[in-house]
Amino acid sequence: MLGGACVNLLSMLSFGCFVCFLFLIIYTINEHKKNILKVYAVLVCSSLGIWAFSYSFFYAAPTEESAWFWHKAGSIGWSTFPVFVLWFFLVQTGRDKKIKKNWHKAALYLMPAVVLTASLLGTTTPGAVELVQSGSGLGWAYVNEISNIWFWVYVAYLGAYLGSGLYFLWDWGRKSKYFNQKRQSFAILYSDAIVLFIGGITDLILPLINSHIPPMANIALVVFIYGFWISINKYDIFNVYSAAGSDIILDTIMDPVIIMDRDGKIVRCNKTICSLLDYTQAELVGKNVLELLDENSRRYVDAQIKRLLRDKSTSGREFILVKKDGTKVHTVVSASVAEDKIKGFLGIVASYHDITARKQMEKELKESNRKYRLLADELYHAAHFDSLTNLPNRRYFFHKAMSFIDDYNEYGTDFAAIYIDLNDFKVINDTYGHGKGDEILVKAAEKLMRFVGDKDLLARIGGDEFIMLLGDVSDKDGAESRAYEIRRSFEAGIYIGKRRYDLGASVGYSLYSKSEDIDELIKRADNRMYAEKMKTCKNYVLREETRKYV
Repeated sequence: MLGGACVNLLSMLSFGCFVCFLFLIIYTINEHKKNILKVYAVLVCSSLGIWAFSYSFFYAAPTEESAWFWHKAGSIGWSTFPVFVLWFFLVQTGRDKKIKKNWHKAALYLMPAVVLTASLLGTTTPGAVELVQSGSGLGWAYVNEISNIWFWVYVAYLGAYLGSGLYFLWDWGRKSKYFNQKRQSFAILYSDAIVLFIGGITDLILPLINSHIPPMANIALVVFIYGFWISINKYDIFNVYSAAGSDIILDTIMDPVIIMDRDGKIVRCNKTICSLLDYTQAELVGKNVLELLDENSRRYVDAQIKRLLRDKSTSGREFILVKKDGTKVHTVVSASVAEDKIKGFLGIVASYHDITARKQMEKELKESNRKYRLLADELYHAAHFDSLTNLPNRRYFFHKAMSFIDDYNEYGTDFAAIYIDLNDFKVINDTYGHGKGDEILVKAAEKLMRFVGDKDLLARIGGDEFIMLLGDVSDKDGAESRAYEIRRSFEAGIYIGKRRYDLGASVGYSLYSKSEDIDELIKRADNRMYAEKMKTCKNYVLREETRKYV
């Protein structure tokens, strides 16, 4: 009945969620054994873990029977977690103390018991009356009906329990006079809102409309666990405000620490900060923290202290401390305001982490990256551009030609190819030498660039041969006109210094719309150029019969 399961993306994500829940359960049990809040955290994570584990097999179930098995197994999780979440919020906000009678407590479990029993023993569940393969191909999906009474029972149960719990949490955060509790409350509310939005759509609403998307609330619940993680790690925040002096703070923090007043005057420090800056405690106490910072860092201290007094905590700020001998130390600072419910402000506790070595590594890495980018640019240029004329080469030409073809296929924008071959270049090259021949090629490329528009492309594809692509050409007249202009420009020869070199150009053109592909486009232009050369160049040496076309 269980069947095998193939690899499925949603199955892997769901199993990953299960692993996260399992980790959180183990962490909670090991670190917080006697706190009742942690008991409910474990129950919440256990129910979500069962849900995630079951659905890691549900999505890829090979048969409908197997899918129903894992769907019902998962119902243990999605039927019980709302009541555990409610109890978690009741304990967290202190409202559990108002429920004094045991039968009141037991009554809260009646609804989840009914929903779970109906899901396990019934032929359908509140979530589905039928299971089908989703239209998206991601596995099994729900099919539900508005007439499914258990669907409405589950919606009412979910709304009542989660709605009440979230309201209690919101009210607790709103009325709390401690900033950290407010932040904790709203962080959980935001994460829960995301989960309820995603789960409500994929697990409740979409099954009533279509079966294209599988249920994904069990995957989205990883956001829910994030809210739990914040609660577990910050629930002891009440103890932060007990009457603890600066001595206790220093004894519990082993990193370099400075305690200062509102004005930045150092009132206490530990031995680690003294060792870091080569000062004694007597030398540091009484100094203003500004005296320990470099000039650039000093400009931000006043604003940072004001923000810290408002927000109560900050972290990840980078400052440069100056040692007694003037050496600079790069640090990351985490700071918080120590307060007591009775005495109020006790001081600003700043903890420093030396990142000088990391900064040096970052500097070296940036330099290495800069050299690498330069090398990469040089290699790219060498691979795609002609080293003599700096024009695109054959490789780059065919790469860019694809964009012309794409525009033609999508928008019908025709384009043309102009094939240019310099007349009598070999004679000049042999007569005046290859060095002078290279100069003439550069001048020829510069002359041709005058005829290149914003939508055009000019490339040197070998020897004294160039090819130009003209973008947005409506008919052959535009190509023929450009070819004529190029031919006329070379009739004036090429000047290097004051010397004139008679070097003509044979030019041929073709339209892409008259060709089957880019190869035929170039072949047509080349053939037209070749025919022109035969008419104009008396000393032209015929190419081999098997001429190669690119």
